[in-house]
Amino acid sequence: MPDGYYSIVKIDVFVPAIMEGVIGGDKDFLSKRDNKEFMAIGRLRKAVTLSRAQAQFTIIAAELQKQYPASWSEDGRPHPLSVVPATAVPFELRGMITGFAGLLMAAVIVVLLVACANLGGFLLARLLPRRREIAVRVALGASRRRLVQQLVTENSLLAVLGGTAGFLIALWVKKLLAAFAPNIGVPLVIDLGLDYRVFAFSALVTLLTAFALGLAPAMQATRLDVLTGLKTGEQGQTTDSGRSRFRSALIVSQVALSLILLMCAGIFFGSFGKLKSVSLGFDPNNLALLSVDLGTNSHSPERGQAFINQCVARLRSVSASESVAVAAQVAIGLRRISEQILPDAQAQRPTWIGSNMVGPDYFQVMRIPLLRGRPFTEQDTDHGLAVTIVNDTLANLFWLHEDPIGRRIRQPGGKTFEVVGVVKGGKYNSLDENSLPYAYFPLDPGSARGLTFQVRTRISAQRMLGILRDEVGAVDPAIPVFGVETMNEHLADSMLPVRMGLILLGAFGGLALALASIGLYGLMSYTARQRTREIGIRTALGASPLQVLKVVMGRGVRLTVLGVAIGSVIGFGISVLLQIGVALVACYVPARRSTRVDPMVALRFE
Repeated sequence: MPDGYYSIVKIDVFVPAIMEGVIGGDKDFLSKRDNKEFMAIGRLRKAVTLSRAQAQFTIIAAELQKQYPASWSEDGRPHPLSVVPATAVPFELRGMITGFAGLLMAAVIVVLLVACANLGGFLLARLLPRRREIAVRVALGASRRRLVQQLVTENSLLAVLGGTAGFLIALWVKKLLAAFAPNIGVPLVIDLGLDYRVFAFSALVTLLTAFALGLAPAMQATRLDVLTGLKTGEQGQTTDSGRSRFRSALIVSQVALSLILLMCAGIFFGSFGKLKSVSLGFDPNNLALLSVDLGTNSHSPERGQAFINQCVARLRSVSASESVAVAAQVAIGLRRISEQILPDAQAQRPTWIGSNMVGPDYFQVMRIPLLRGRPFTEQDTDHGLAVTIVNDTLANLFWLHEDPIGRRIRQPGGKTFEVVGVVKGGKYNSLDENSLPYAYFPLDPGSARGLTFQVRTRISAQRMLGILRDEVGAVDPAIPVFGVETMNEHLADSMLPVRMGLILLGAFGGLALALASIGLYGLMSYTARQRTREIGIRTALGASPLQVLKVVMGRGVRLTVLGVAIGSVIGFGISVLLQIGVALVACYVPARRSTRVDPMVALRFE
């Protein structure tokens, strides 16, 4: 197959599914009715739509439930067979990637709108001094359409230069996004290549931006009386209420849009803070993780157990190591184990629960509180007494107000386990999940192919990773050690979407705020310049600097408050105070400059 045949996840080797048992996996992988890990890929006939295919597969799922009710039921309903279109993005990741891309595009569009409004105001101010030139052209016979074409063409040059610069900068910084790829133990392929489609999209956006930038200011600048334009210069524009309202609308829109972005960033910041403060049910600090795959060398259960015992012994011998445990999976990870159980000797529907296989000392290492009973011991193996430890959520689900110790749970048509302990519940699959029924079983090296050693250290776990990796690698160099990281690093991957949203929206919101402030500063500077004669008269008649400051700042403050009010319709937060504070600073500089106008110089202005 060509390199990169399968996108998103890099795959180097393809093997037939029937070899699952040969390479160390489950030998009964293909024959288990409760195995839901397959995804069938096929082509529909030309006359068959997705909805029609989905209807047929729904019927098939219902028939399978009738034939195999134990293994093909979910909460009393048939296990769904979903028909989805094949794309470059796997369907299980499609929602997350589409949501992230939509969020990114929305933020980019908002910033682009702010930039258009900003430059629209500047271009309008730049065209106002040319009103005498425009009036002369009209007097000489130039049509308004011809003038608009000329001005739009001039302004389009700015958009083309900006679009070209943006595309070149994207070539330089495109690797920055790839740096945010989570370290999930799976080789991800993040293709940020800028091909002809990206270039075409960028060119289209540039042309639309040029049109948006140039048309409105050009229409405003050419809407003038020829006689008035020939007689007056820049000062004559101060009385044009239409242009003044247009510039004010641009400023209000910039403030509102930038506020929206900042408020969205504030929401992500709040979510990020909540996720970081959520109770996990275990202590992630000073906890190192090291994963191995016993299936790569087709270890027998006896060899697998011997390998685990040697690794645990070597890890415990490290001076900074406090305690060591091993488990089939790590909490808050991509790999999840679920199964159906029900209380023994009770006729009721099976309940889906989460599960994990762990070795002795696991709850001590993870610092998961043991509420009742006992932890696992070395004698609790798959060949000995079948025991289990459940969390308090599962205990309350099956035996509310009763003692769960000594009770039994069983797999439908399978094994029965005696409850020997109850631990406090926590987070297992995600940080925002509700309380999940969960059961722990003794570790079985014969069925647990992938294992993770979890080491509680007395010092920073990050400093110990290299030493711990060497200890595990020394036991059997043929078994690769991967996923070497701290638990905090592992948890950071689960917060990646929120963290990315916070970074992107915060960055774009700050950029939009800076653009809005520059636009407001430009408007206030231009307004102060236009009102130079008025300010000189006020000063000559006895107006104090504070009074002049209030007059000039008044308009900027009103526009800012109006923009904040419009932006606050979507939400509210501390962004409002930040927006007003920055806007006041942007208004203050030109307004303060106006208080220093010399009355005699101002009266002679133009």
